[in-house]
Amino acid sequence: MKSKFFYKILLLCLSIAMTVMVVSNLAFNLTARRVLLNGLGDEAVKLSSQAAKELNISRYEKLFTGVLPPKDAQGQLTRELQQIQKGLGHKGVENIYALTVRGDDVLLVSDSSGDDVPFNKTDTVLVAVKKNVFSTGVHQFSHEPYADQWGTWISGYVPVKDSRGRTMMILGIDLPLGAFPLMDDIIRGNI
Repeated sequence: MKSKFFYKILLLCLSIAMTVMVVSNLAFNLTARRVLLNGLGDEAVKLSSQAAKELNISRYEKLFTGVLPPKDAQGQLTRELQQIQKGLGHKGVENIYALTVRGDDVLLVSDSSGDDVPFNKTDTVLVAVKKNVFSTGVHQFSHEPYADQWGTWISGYVPVKDSRGRTMMILGIDLPLGAFPLMDDIIRGNI
């Protein structure tokens, strides 16, 4: 009789211990995932800021004020973004693009791929993030990964300001979720 009771107590203790281990492992994995995604997002913003500093702002200010013909400026911006991307390529950067906001629309100005394919406007969260960066002038990143036909990404967005301090466009950088060159640095930094 005592032996049955002892085994029941032992089984209950084992069940509780297993439950605690499973819950703590799940909590650790969710926390680790969040830390990793935030690290990638921070890196995307840092790289976007670095890229924005390399842009010829006065040239694009002329584009947005109508002094420079749009087609000429767009071609120059594409070439400039391609050069910047080459310099950042070792960091896992696969695309750099410039966006602007007109009314309720977020419009692609140019991207480093040169194909200038419009982004997915049905992704309301990312559209809201981009509009927020444009309206507040504060950098931001996509807090959750998103997928398109080219892969799964975390993106960072920074405002590009004109000579009077107004946001004229947003510069975005996409980092693939599997940006292995960055993973070790981010994990080491977060530890």
